[in-house]
Amino acid sequence: MSSRFMSRISGGCSRQMARVACCRPSVARGTSCVGTSTRDHHMPIRVRIVLATAALMAISLLILGGGIYVMMSRHLHSSLDSRLQNVFRNYQSNYQEKPDAWFVPGTGVLVIPPNLNPNPFASSGLYIQILDQNGIVQRRSDNLENDVIQISNEAFAQSAQGDTVFYTTTVANGPVRVLSGPLYSPQRAETWFIQIAEPLTPVQRTLSALKQTLLIGSTMATILLAAGAWVISEGALSPLARMSHTARSIGSTRDLSQRIDLPRTHDELQDLAETFNDMLARLEETFNAQRRFVADASHELRTPLTALRANSEIMLRQVDSGIVDSADLREGLTDVRDEVDRMTRLVQNLLTLARADVGWRPEMESVDLVEIVRDAGRFATPLAHGRPFSISLPAPDVDGAAPQIIVEGNADQLRQLILILLDNAFTYASHEGDVTLTLDRDGQDAIIAVADSGPGIRPEHLHRVFERFYRADDARSRAHGGAGLGLSIARWIAAIHRGEIDV
Repeated sequence: MSSRFMSRISGGCSRQMARVACCRPSVARGTSCVGTSTRDHHMPIRVRIVLATAALMAISLLILGGGIYVMMSRHLHSSLDSRLQNVFRNYQSNYQEKPDAWFVPGTGVLVIPPNLNPNPFASSGLYIQILDQNGIVQRRSDNLENDVIQISNEAFAQSAQGDTVFYTTTVANGPVRVLSGPLYSPQRAETWFIQIAEPLTPVQRTLSALKQTLLIGSTMATILLAAGAWVISEGALSPLARMSHTARSIGSTRDLSQRIDLPRTHDELQDLAETFNDMLARLEETFNAQRRFVADASHELRTPLTALRANSEIMLRQVDSGIVDSADLREGLTDVRDEVDRMTRLVQNLLTLARADVGWRPEMESVDLVEIVRDAGRFATPLAHGRPFSISLPAPDVDGAAPQIIVEGNADQLRQLILILLDNAFTYASHEGDVTLTLDRDGQDAIIAVADSGPGIRPEHLHRVFERFYRADDARSRAHGGAGLGLSIARWIAAIHRGEIDV
């Protein structure tokens, strides 16, 4: 079976293709290809959720309760002022219509008409007193007894100007709301001033009871909401607790094969668990690949070291015995040189991959792929060892000018990529099989293809040929001196040029 890079399976040959994406044509250069492409203990989340929920609830209830309290206070005080206003208007209208009924006939002694309804002087709910123009109390309700309704000079002056004044003072050691206003009639020359007061104690008791009810209700509502938030958060966060337990277990046992049980919640927690499992799978794959890499690298380094030691011991024994066979010595030194070359190539490849792993990138500049492919083919010709080897380049332009495919890349790295593919083709192609190096355009892409007539790669190995130290045929690869790093380096070179390489 045969295979090809970046293409379908092709019968009769094995193709390796490196694809480099091209950019739009350059104004200055014609066609321009852009190649290249210790655990801290914090407050648990559940506790924070409960506290935040309770705090928000408490603040909301405080604002709502405060609004209710203020509105109720204003309503009660407004109702009280309205009642005082109604009583005052009743007195004022009665005095204006029948002022003589307010005095003892033939005297200036002030009395209260017996038919005044309601008669505050006979009511225990209101305190009333009447002042003359000098501010002296002339009449007061019986429930005042020996007490008087205090009035400030400012309030008395406003009443004297004909205004109605509301204020708060104390009567019988209790707060009262007072209305002070003038009593006058066109039929009489004098003006009297009346103060009507109602105790504030009922209003204060009502507001106190309302405040207590709001506080108790708000506290109970906050506690119930916090308890509900605790129960709900416990159920919602239990998958996170299981994830944390699994993560700690993996950290302590280093067993990356463990997975989190997916919660069937169909929400962000399930997405998180699936993402975590995917990450664990990738970490496990990476860890296993790293472990294989270390094992393979150790094996690849141990083999030439063993050969070097064996050849050194043979030559030392000859020297110690005093019998040195020049043919054996030459063969031993040749083996040493070959093993040193093999180790040098292996170390250079490992260094290249190590630099790639830490993000090293070569300097990029505008280069001509046609020239690079032509140079790589010339350098690789001795590797063909007599096999048929051909290079196919783009045809000249209509005007006969030499073809150019300009890309932003690194000439040395692109040349190394081509040489890796050619070396791989020469290594596994049959002695009579031909090898072809092709450079072509495909729209905005430049395609570098290496094809040979070798046995190809079996389908079960295609997805792993770019892994480090991987060999589809381990015995044959070792016989040819390969370490399985070439295609890994080729894939990295294609990647840093924003290209693709595939079978």
